[in-house]
Amino acid sequence: MRDGRRDLADSMDAGFAGESFPRPGPSRRPGKEPLALVNKVDGTDESSPGPGGDVGEGSLKEISSNNIHQAFQAGQTQGASLELALFRRLDHLLAVERSAREEAKRRAATLEVELVETERLLGRYKTISSRQSRTIQELEQEVDVLRSAGDSLDDSSLVAARR
Repeated sequence: MRDGRRDLADSMDAGFAGESFPRPGPSRRPGKEPLALVNKVDGTDESSPGPGGDVGEGSLKEISSNNIHQAFQAGQTQGASLELALFRRLDHLLAVERSAREEAKRRAATLEVELVETERLLGRYKTISSRQSRTIQELEQEVDVLRSAGDSLDDSSLVAARR
């Protein structure tokens, strides 16, 4: 059975648990066992086996109510701090998402204006293209008329020259 003091201390940061020195955590000593601490209540080393052979068989009753109260308050403080940090992070993420959404709306509005302008220009292009096609057809017809007239002039000048 694990010692209740260790459970309590492990669940909170050493600075909040009322300990006089920080407990090395896994992040400070990766891959290492936590250092053994001397029990403040009964003066025993937590790493040495107790009378029954188990390591640290103490209970929460051995911790003074003042230490429990301090640990509880520290836990509340740490929880409030974590909650505040979480809400700040969430608020930041929502602000970023709102900003991205607003930017997307602005971009969509800009694209709509550009689409309307493009459609207007396309309509003008089609009108100009249609006019050019008609002008080209009219010019081709005039060229055909002139060629016909030129061919008949050539024929009549040949006939006149033969006479």
